Amino acid sequence: MAYTHTQYSLQIGDALTLSTLADIGDAHIFAVKTRIRSAAVAITTDTTVAVTVVGIDRRITSGSDTGRVQEATITVPVGSQGEVYKNEGLDITVEAGQQIVIDTDGGCTAGAGSVVLLCEPIWETGANETNTTVVTV
Repeated sequence: MAYTHTQYSLQIGDALTLSTLADIGDAHIFAVKTRIRSAAVAITTDTTVAVTVVGIDRRITSGSDTGRVQEATITVPVGSQGEVYKNEGLDITVEAGQQIVIDTDGGCTAGAGSVVLLCEPIWETGANETNTTVVTV
């Protein structure tokens, strides 16, 4: 039986740092261990010197780009520092074993920031979750 508590928000990856917004490609991967409803991705900027587009993708199979879907993007403007940019409209269900991938387009020549995934856990027994095997301790 599933239990959803809509007043509960879980932050994953708050201490993780994007090494640079100038990189092209996958900047961070959130490996999902239990079913979640992803509510938002937020990026806190340290410095930016050019506009950067940050993609929010979902990998259906962990480690594989087959079936990868871009769910949303966040455009970080030039000159932002100490700002939070949040995409609040995701509302996607991510199953255990899937991944949320943060990627950048390399539009910024320098810059840094941190990224966090804001989500609601969807409490469920492991036997009812895709890609989950329950073990006895």
